[in-house]
Amino acid sequence: MIVLEIKRSKLGKLRRLDPEYYNPELLRLEKSLEGALSLGDFVDIRVGRTMNSDIKKGEFHYIKTGDFKEGGVDLGQCFRADNINGVDLKVSDIVITRKGSVGNAWLVNVQGGGALISSEVFRLRAIEDALIDSSYLAAYLESFYGQAQILRLQSGMSIMSISQADLRNVKVVFVGNKDEIAREYKLASDLLVESDKLNKLAEELFNDSVLFEKGGSNLRSGFKVGISEIKKNDNFDAQFFIIRSAIKNVVLLNEISEICSGTEVGVTNYQDGGVQFMRVGNITKCGFINKSQQYISKQLFQELKERYQPKQNEVLLTKDGTPGVAMVVTGDIDAIISGGIVRLKVGSSNISPYYIALSLSSKYGQEQIRALVGGSNIKHLKIKDIGRIKIPILSIEIMEEIAKLVQKSIKLRKRGLRLKKEVIKNIRI
Repeated sequence: MIVLEIKRSKLGKLRRLDPEYYNPELLRLEKSLEGALSLGDFVDIRVGRTMNSDIKKGEFHYIKTGDFKEGGVDLGQCFRADNINGVDLKVSDIVITRKGSVGNAWLVNVQGGGALISSEVFRLRAIEDALIDSSYLAAYLESFYGQAQILRLQSGMSIMSISQADLRNVKVVFVGNKDEIAREYKLASDLLVESDKLNKLAEELFNDSVLFEKGGSNLRSGFKVGISEIKKNDNFDAQFFIIRSAIKNVVLLNEISEICSGTEVGVTNYQDGGVQFMRVGNITKCGFINKSQQYISKQLFQELKERYQPKQNEVLLTKDGTPGVAMVVTGDIDAIISGGIVRLKVGSSNISPYYIALSLSSKYGQEQIRALVGGSNIKHLKIKDIGRIKIPILSIEIMEEIAKLVQKSIKLRKRGLRLKKEVIKNIRI
C-alpha cells in the first residue's frame, strides 16, 4: 500500500483533502505545464440548463452525460426539448461532460448542430478572433494531458463533477504537429459521422420496408387500437402499433438461432490482466467497449471457452441490467461472456446476423423487449422470453441490403475509433 503524507501548509487555499489531487504524477504534470495558456484564455465555457424533456416531444436533441458513447454522442437515444433559453450547439463547438463520468469530449458535427445541452454538460466555443482549431483542442482534451488535469480537478463523493472555474484553468499546450493532429482527428470524426448515417439508413429502410410489405402501407390512412391493447403493451406510441400491425411474416428468434447463456466466474477470479470477461456494460449496439473491464486467467478461459466464447457472426444480446442491447461479433473474441449476456448462434443462411441485430435494436424489437422485461430492482429477460421475440421477414434483397449497410457502418466506426485513438496517442509534450 502506498501512503502519501501531505503537510497542512501544502493544502493551500483550496483545502482539498482528496488523495487524487495530490497524486505525485499529476503534480509533476502540473509543474511541467506552468506557463502554458489556460483553456479560459481563448474559449467561452457555458454550462447547460436543466429543462423539461421528453423522448417523443421537442424539436431539439437534449444531450446529457448518459448520451455519450465511445467516439461521441449517441443522438439517437437523446431526449428531446424545445429551445427556451437553452444552451445550443454549433458545428465545431466542443461538448464535455462535467458531472458523473467527467471529461468525455465530443467535437460537434453537422448532426449535432442545433442540439441543446443539459446542466451535466459544458459547451466550449472559441472566443471570437481566437486562432484555435477545435479539432486539435478536442483531441488535446481527450489526450493524457487533458484527461489527467481533469482527473485531478474533479471532486465529489458519490457523484464526481468539475467546476466551470476549474475547467477554465486546464492548461493547453500546442505541439509542433498540431495541424496534422487536427486534420487526422477531423477525419476520424467524419468517419464516425458517416458510420452513424449508414446505420440510420439501415433503420429507415427496415421501418419503411416493414410498413410497405404485405400491404402494410394501407395502415397509413388510419387504424384502431383498443384500450386493452395499449394497457397490455404499456405503449401509447402509434408507430409501434403501425409497425406491429403491418408485419405479416415473422419468425421467432428461437426458430432461427440457438440461444446460449453466459456464466459468472465470481469476483475471486478477477485479476489485473489476462483474458477479457465481458459484462453488460461492455456491450453496445456499435460494438464492444473497454469500460470497467474485468479479466480472468488464461487457464480459466481455456476451461470455459467452448461454451462461453463469442464467435464470429454470432449476436450478443444483453438480458440483465440494461436488457436488449444487441451487437454482432465480427470476429472470434478471446473473452468469456457473463451471465447477463446471451449468444445468438444464427442458424439460418438466409438471415444475416447484422439484420437480426438491427431488428432487435429497432423500435419494433425494443418495444417487444420492453414488454417482456421483468424484475422490480434489476431488469432482466428470461431465456424463454428471448426466444419469443419476433423477427420480421422481408424480401431476401431488402434484408441483404439492410445487413450490408449495418456491416459497412460497423467497419467505418472501427476505422474512425482506431484513427482517433492513434491521433490522441500522438500528442506528446
